[in-house]
Amino acid sequence: MEPFPNLTNNQVALIRADKKTGHVLDERLLLTLDDNQKVYTVFDSLNKAQIFAEEILSSNHEIEIVIYSSKEDVLFYSNK
Repeated sequence: MEPFPNLTNNQVALIRADKKTGHVLDERLLLTLDDNQKVYTVFDSLNKAQIFAEEILSSNHEIEIVIYSSKEDVLFYSNK
């Protein structure tokens, strides 16, 4: 899996997983099978990342989302 991205203080990283299995999904919502797949999406603010997360969650109820700070702290989690 791709390593956690280097973020500035205000940036956040969003990652997706299959709600049933916990398997990490890439940006195309495909099962992550190798290191070349992009699993983190970087945003300039938590607000922008949460808006994007809500779009994903409203259209796919089998996904869970985690948003991390630059220190890899969990800022947001949802599995609606």
